[in-house]
Amino acid sequence: MLTDNIKALTFDVFGTVVDYYSSIVSEGEQLAQQKGLQVDWGAFALSWRNHYNPFIQRVERHELPWTRLDTLHRLALEEVLTEFHITNLTEEEKVHLTVSGTASSPGRTQSPDSQSSARNLCLPPSPTAMLRC
Repeated sequence: MLTDNIKALTFDVFGTVVDYYSSIVSEGEQLAQQKGLQVDWGAFALSWRNHYNPFIQRVERHELPWTRLDTLHRLALEEVLTEFHITNLTEEEKVHLTVSGTASSPGRTQSPDSQSSARNLCLPPSPTAMLRC
């Protein structure tokens, strides 16, 4: 069979399966209520995403060592917080916001077609499976 030699199927699903935009806007709106912030959270989410890519490029050019996604998002977050003049977040709030803006946070919004497609890819559980069904 042609599939006998396949050891892994990998997919870049960030932004396709994961709805980072809505998650950041939702978390930002909650922070705004708690902290009295006046921020366009949609613009904030887009800016944060735009700040992320230059960090990835720095890793690709070996200007930064291999770095976890959450760490790159945190570096980008710090720049966006400065850009939007947000100076009153605690460390805990920054960590929470960072997690809300990455694929690793639980309960992320996904489009229905992405959810069903991911389920269709499910294989029996294995110790090395990244996709949990």
